[in-house]
Amino acid sequence: ISKTTNKSENVNNFSLNIDILDLDFEEKVDNFIKKYIEEHYSIEVSSNSYKEIYKYLKNNQNMDDENLKIIDKIFSLLIVNKYTSSKKANREEIIQNINSLEK
Repeated sequence: ISKTTNKSENVNNFSLNIDILDLDFEEKVDNFIKKYIEEHYSIEVSSNSYKEIYKYLKNNQNMDDENLKIIDKIFSLLIVNKYTSSKKANREEIIQNINSLEK
């Protein structure tokens, strides 16, 4: 039970403490979104690709369509940021999307 509590606290703290100038921004968001999915949908996704995670979530009966769109948008922005030098605008959009996820 304590493991779940720690996860939950980490997820909540993370969304409040992210900075768009953080050098590890994408890695932290990747960890956050995977922990969020594991916590909210009770699935292990740490070793899955975004495509695999999306496919699973799309087929999940408990998945809210709006939340699925937000998660997909976050995945897309993370992928784009991997290959672009101008990450700031995307990072701001990622944070907006994280804040839009159902709690």
